Amino acid sequence: MLAALAPGQSVIGDRTSARHVTFTVQALRALGVKIESAGPGWRVTGGGGFSPISDEVSVGSSGTTLYFLIGLAALGDRPVTIVGQRYFRRRPIGPLLRALKRMGVRLEYE
Repeated sequence: MLAALAPGQSVIGDRTSARHVTFTVQALRALGVKIESAGPGWRVTGGGGFSPISDEVSVGSSGTTLYFLIGLAALGDRPVTIVGQRYFRRRPIGPLLRALKRMGVRLEYE
């Protein structure tokens, strides 16, 4: 996520196959971030802003991805709907959403 914000290319040395990391990579790609395999790691091209490639971005079952991606999606050049597993509706996300609203982010949620 930080590499997506940083200008230029960043190389992350070791790739993992953990599910939450896979969800994060897929979600960042859906926000328009260029992420490629680079040997045992990743090459991330960041700093160019976020331009989502679809109206919906899935965070799968990763709560960490959900929390951080909401803020990153707010930096995009168009609105997106962030979706995840149904149990996310019970997650304590209200304080984050209220903070983003106070910062001027337009959002809707159930």
